[in-house]
Amino acid sequence: MEKAGKVGHLWWLWLFAGEDTVVYLLDPSRSHDVPQSHFDREAQGVLMVDRYSAYKAMRQVKDGTLRLAFCWAHVRRDFVRVGKGYPELKTWALQWLRRIRELYAINRERLRHAPDSAAFADADAKLRRHIALMATMLFSIFATLLLWKINPRIWLTRYFDACAAAGGKPPDDLAPFLPWNLSPARLAELQDTASSPSAGDTS
Repeated sequence: MEKAGKVGHLWWLWLFAGEDTVVYLLDPSRSHDVPQSHFDREAQGVLMVDRYSAYKAMRQVKDGTLRLAFCWAHVRRDFVRVGKGYPELKTWALQWLRRIRELYAINRERLRHAPDSAAFADADAKLRRHIALMATMLFSIFATLLLWKINPRIWLTRYFDACAAAGGKPPDDLAPFLPWNLSPARLAELQDTASSPSAGDTS
C-alpha cells in the first residue's frame, strides 16, 4: 500500500515451526489474520508464542481449539532486566531466575528420555508439579483479591514497592497486605482504580 511521504515498505516475517515442517510467511501485517489464516478453522493443539497480543485474537484460540503456551524465555528476560536495572531488586529477581532455571533443568531431563518411557513420565510429572505450584500460588493471590474486589494492579504495585523498600525481599510484616486486616477506608482505596496512597498504610 502506497502512502504519501512514506519512504520504503515495512513487512513482517512470520515463522511457523512444527515437528515436521518449518514455514516462513512474509506479510505487510502484524494482525492476528496472519496466524489465523495459516491454521485450519478446526486446527487443534498448542502454540508456543511470545507475548504478542495478536495471538489471543485468533478465532481458533477464542474457540478453544488452539491453546497458547507463552515462552518462558520471554518471562525470564523480564527478571534479567529488573535485576540489572534495579540493584535494590536484584535479590528478588535472582530468586525468580533460579526458579525458572529449575524448570529448564527438569525439562532437559525430561527430553533426555523417550516419550513413552517411565523415566519421561516421571520427569514430566515433576515438571508439571513445579509449574502448577507457581501457577496455583499466583491464582490464589488473584482470586483472593477479586473476592475482596481489590484492584490487583494497585495491590501488586504497593506490594512490590514494599519489596523494593525491604531491599528486594518480601516485607517482614505481611499483615498490611492481607485483605481481612484492612480498615474499611483502606479497603475502599484499594478497590478504587484512581487511588494511589503509600504502600503499607493501614490507617
